[in-house]
Amino acid sequence: MLGGDLLKDDEIDLNFVDTFKMEAMTLLDTGVITYDPYLPIIPNKMPITNFYDPVFGVTDARIYSQFTYSSLIGPPDFKDAVLDSAMLYLAVDTIIVPYGLTTERSDLEVYRMTEPIKDLNTYRTGHYFFENSPSPLAQLNGTIINRIDRPRIVEGPDTVSYDPNIAFRLNNEFGNYILGLDSTNYLSDSIFRSKVLGFMFKQANQNALSYSFNISSDYSKLQIYYTKNDTKSVYGFPLRIGPRLPFWTHEYPLEIKQSIDSEEKGKQLIYLQSLAGLRAKVRFTNLNLPSNAIINKAELQVTEIILPQDVPSTYSPASQLALFKKDTSGEFILTADQGGLEDFSLIGGRPADKQVNGVMVHVYTLNISNHIQKIVSGKEKPEVYLAIVPDDITDIIPVNKNLSRVVLGGPNHPLYPMKLKISFTTF
Repeated sequence: MLGGDLLKDDEIDLNFVDTFKMEAMTLLDTGVITYDPYLPIIPNKMPITNFYDPVFGVTDARIYSQFTYSSLIGPPDFKDAVLDSAMLYLAVDTIIVPYGLTTERSDLEVYRMTEPIKDLNTYRTGHYFFENSPSPLAQLNGTIINRIDRPRIVEGPDTVSYDPNIAFRLNNEFGNYILGLDSTNYLSDSIFRSKVLGFMFKQANQNALSYSFNISSDYSKLQIYYTKNDTKSVYGFPLRIGPRLPFWTHEYPLEIKQSIDSEEKGKQLIYLQSLAGLRAKVRFTNLNLPSNAIINKAELQVTEIILPQDVPSTYSPASQLALFKKDTSGEFILTADQGGLEDFSLIGGRPADKQVNGVMVHVYTLNISNHIQKIVSGKEKPEVYLAIVPDDITDIIPVNKNLSRVVLGGPNHPLYPMKLKISFTTF
């Protein structure tokens, strides 16, 4: 159907079309690179959660983090020292807003890793798991995570003001193990990390809250408080120096499991989720334009669908969507509409209130003009991949590392179908 009300109806000599047939399906988003020493890709801010969602099921997000001694102050001298306590601090991210109910209480645990992160390996989500000790080194039960207060901690003769953090008091067995390491274990980082393999952080209880933590903060560290020659001292092992990895798993309800890789299910609904969860493939099956068509504007429009079991006030929809294509090696890369820049505002993708069929809904509109022009000219496959936008456009990992999700209408949704709208001229 041709019509002047689809895009800007005051343009001259333009044709407007929105009747293109499309196919869409939900895909598992596994294989995202989370650690690559050669680029380098080393994640900084990561969530810890055991999150229940009435639509998307359960997301388990953990952190593996190794650490080493500080090269600035050299290795510690623990000979003849007596342990006072071993404290592990993990800084709370103060920038990224928590997802879900901030009043929820979390049971947080830290375990000792029994398998190392290999410095020279490249790691992808869904392809790694590290063994850990069966019992936790420490637990924080019923914790309400605080992003505002700055705790003050006495360290020897000084009182230090910390960034917001959670603090685990580790068992004395582990503290004495660190205290008992001899000087040969500090000859290099690799020797040290072969003896102390790091920590795994997790949430034991299920709730509706996801928080992000900042491993790269100076306040994320292991502190050994000890007494030597009647003098109390403290030595800090920073977490930010060692390699670290997120670990994300998702357990989906039956409806989503049946939708994965299904074009039939994708006709009605598609599901997007962060943390290497779900993205969608959209195929343009009859993108027939005149061979001399010059595209003025092409927009992909998708509408948020609120299912009966959803609670939007708690499980808020994604704040921005992104478009990707696949390169010849199968990696997801940016479309031509971003000009090689990881600035996703160039393609839009933020929800806007729009009245459709007499109902106010959220519609995501994404600029896909250059990519469609390349498809028409035969330079690209007639497809695109829809995902939740990375949470930090300056981040070198093109993936959203904090919880977010949305359900969208597919191409054949009876009320809010996905649409490709194109305005073009011919010469």
